[in-house]
Amino acid sequence: MRTYELSKRLSVRARPYCGEFRASIPAAKLTAFGATRREARRNLADLTSATMEMCTAVGPDRLGPGPARHYEDLQTILGAR
Repeated sequence: MRTYELSKRLSVRARPYCGEFRASIPAAKLTAFGATRREARRNLADLTSATMEMCTAVGPDRLGPGPARHYEDLQTILGAR
């Protein structure tokens, strides 16, 4: 899996949720869960990278309007343009 470098400071929230922790990047509309804050953040990083890889593999021209906007947001956040 490719490693991405953030192009700007990113707000990641990791808060208790139903007995575990929920980490999210509101700007990217991504959320992941884990037993600890650290695990939730690690899962979120993996999810973010996997989402970028999937969108790149499919190709922006084959994504629907919603996923295409989501992909553009991720590219901006990750500096992947």
